[in-house]
Amino acid sequence: MRTTRTRPAAFRLSVLALGAGAIVSTVLTACSPVVEEAASTPDVVAAIAPPAVNEEGVLSVCSALGLGAVPLFYFDESQEPQGIEIDMARDVAARLGLEYRPVSTAFPSLVPSLDARQCDLVMGSLFITDERSAVVDFVPYLKSGSALIVRSDDDDAVSGFGDDLCGRRVGVTTGGSAAVAMKDFAAECDGASPLVLTEVDSAATGRQMLLNDQLDVMAGSSADLYYIASESQGAIEVAGEPFETFEVGAAVRKDNTELHDAVAEAFDAMVADGTYDDILAERGLEAISFFG
Repeated sequence: MRTTRTRPAAFRLSVLALGAGAIVSTVLTACSPVVEEAASTPDVVAAIAPPAVNEEGVLSVCSALGLGAVPLFYFDESQEPQGIEIDMARDVAARLGLEYRPVSTAFPSLVPSLDARQCDLVMGSLFITDERSAVVDFVPYLKSGSALIVRSDDDDAVSGFGDDLCGRRVGVTTGGSAAVAMKDFAAECDGASPLVLTEVDSAATGRQMLLNDQLDVMAGSSADLYYIASESQGAIEVAGEPFETFEVGAAVRKDNTELHDAVAEAFDAMVADGTYDDILAERGLEAISFFG
C-alpha cells in the first residue's frame, strides 16, 4: 500500500507516526553506551554477520532521535534512546543474534545515511513511498498518518482538513509528509485568503507557537499531535480525522536481501510470540499495529 489522501479521511487511529528535524548524523557515544543490550533475549531466528551488517555482532540502526518523537523514538533524561520503535529495533537485533547500536540521524538524512553505510537499518517512522522504494527495500511494521491540532479555546478553529484552512496560519514540521500535503493544498487557496505556512523543526516547537497564538493550526504526524493533545490538559485538541494514511517500514539497502529477509522473519516471530502487541499495548497504541 502506498500514500492515500482524502478530504477528510475515514482513517481512524488514536495515534500514529511522524516528522523531521535537523541534527547531524552521529553514532551515540557520549551519555549513552555505544552498544546496548536487548532488554530480553528472544530466540534467534537468523544468524546475521558481515557483509549483511557493517560490524560483527552489531545491528546499527539509524533513527531521528533528536526529534523527540514521543512515544515512538526519543532520548530520555539520561540521553538513552527510548520508544516503541526503539523497543522494536532492540528486539529485532536480539532475534538476529546481534546487539542494538543507535545512530542518531537527521530525518532527511535517514536514507542517505543508510546508503552511505553509516548504519545497517533505518527504523524511525519512515513512510513507505514510491520514491523511497526506488532506492531502498522496506519491511512494513506500523501504520501512520497526518493530522491537525488547534487550540481548544479558539472559537473559529478549523474542524479538519478542508477549505477552511485557507486564510489560516499553519505550522508544519520540515521534511514531513504533512508539509508536502499542506504546500500542495496551499496552492489551491484563493489569493485573497492564502494559507500561510510556517516550517518548524519539531512538533513540540509547533505546539508552543500554537499556544502562543503564532499559529492557528499545527499539521504533522498523528503520533506526535495526538500525544501533544493528550498531554495538554485540555488546551489543545485534534481537529477532525487524519487526512493521510501510510505504512511505516524498516529500510535496508537494495543490495542487502539477506538482512531484509531476516528482519521480516524477526518481525514475524515478534508478532507470533506476542512481543509486538505487548510493545504497543504498553503505551496504549494498539491502533497503529500493521499486523492487527
